[in-house]
Amino acid sequence: MSSCSSSYQLIGKVQDNSSNFINGAVVVVKDLKRNDSTRTYTDYSGGFSVNKIKSPNVEVIIRAPEYLPLSRRMTLGEKVTYEFFELEKRPTIISGTVIDKNKKPVSNVQVIDGMGQLLDFTDEYGKFMIDEGFNPKLEVVLTFRKNGFKPTFRSIVPTLYKNNNLGMILLDSLPIYVNRTESSADKITQNDLETSQTVFGVNRGGRVNEFLKNRERFSFQDFADLLRQINANLTDERIMEQLEEMINSSKVKEEDGYYKSLIYQGD
Repeated sequence: MSSCSSSYQLIGKVQDNSSNFINGAVVVVKDLKRNDSTRTYTDYSGGFSVNKIKSPNVEVIIRAPEYLPLSRRMTLGEKVTYEFFELEKRPTIISGTVIDKNKKPVSNVQVIDGMGQLLDFTDEYGKFMIDEGFNPKLEVVLTFRKNGFKPTFRSIVPTLYKNNNLGMILLDSLPIYVNRTESSADKITQNDLETSQTVFGVNRGGRVNEFLKNRERFSFQDFADLLRQINANLTDERIMEQLEEMINSSKVKEEDGYYKSLIYQGD
C-alpha cells in the first residue's frame, strides 16, 4: 500500500459585527508546523479559500482597512474546514499630551466636550485618550481644565477609525494678581469693582451665594451660565478664577469632575 501526504483546505467568510461582508481583506494562513504561510484576499461576498495546507495546525491572520486585525489559531478538520471570521471596527480616537510652560506633563487635567460632559482625565504622563463614537464630519470641541491653569480649547474634525492625535497641548498657569495702581494700563474701574462684588459674591445676598446654597452639585458650564447672566462678557478664565477663589475659601470643592457646594442648604 502506498501512502501519500494529506492536505487540508480552509474555506472562510469574513464579516463585521453587523454581518456586513468585508471585501478585499488580507487573509494569511500560517502553517505552524512548517513555518510557512499562504496569502489570499476576500471577494465581494467576504469569502476566501486556501487549499493544499500541509499541516492541520494553523494560525489565520486577517487584516482590513478600518478594522482591528484578527488572529486565530485553529486545528483544521479532515479535507475541508468551513469557518466564519468577524472583525471589529477600529475605534475613532482623539488623543494627546497636556504639558505646562516648562514642557512637563500635567496630570489630572479634565477633558470636557462642548456639552460640558467630562470625557477623561490626563494620566501621570499628561496623556489622554477618548473613544466616544464620534460622528463623521462633525467638529469636536474639547476643553482642558485644571485648578491653577487657564482653560485651553482644541477643536478637530476626527478621521473615522483612526487615532487623531492632537499632539502637545499647552496649559498656561493662572497669573498671580497683585494690587494695581491708577497708573496701571489695566486699572480697576468702579464698574469693575461693582461687577466683581456682584459676580464674585462679596455681598452675602448675591446670586452666587444663593446659587451655592440651593445647588449642591454643578458643572463648570452651570456656573458659567449663572455668571454670564450677570455679566455676559466674562471669559472662561475669569470664571475659573472665581471657582479657584471659592475652593480656597472652602465654599466649593471638586468632586468627580464636577463641583460641590459646601454651603448647600437644601434638603
